[in-house]
Amino acid sequence: MTFVDLDSVPAQVLSGNDKASVWVNYGTSENVLYGLNGGFFTTKPSIAAWQEAPRPTRQQCADLISTQGNETLPIADDSRFCVRTAADRLAYLAVKKFDRASGTYLADVTVWETPER
Repeated sequence: MTFVDLDSVPAQVLSGNDKASVWVNYGTSENVLYGLNGGFFTTKPSIAAWQEAPRPTRQQCADLISTQGNETLPIADDSRFCVRTAADRLAYLAVKKFDRASGTYLADVTVWETPER
């Protein structure tokens, strides 16, 4: 994971954060996960840390982001996140590990479609 577009099917790794649903800033002491338009131009909190077991439902992720959403969160091996994408879809990221060979995090991702209104 570096810059990831979760609205593409399948999800795509991008070269920049322009259309990224989430992206990682690899810092010197702590790596940080950013949500939509993360950084200086964040529009609203769109990520939240999932700390419960087991994997959340779409509704649990929506509720968590609306009550405990953040613009940035620390990322590490085995961390888990709920994410809101630019297309208003919801996703769950289960970070596996930092891959030293590629210099990126590997994660399992579930993306739910937006329900009909």
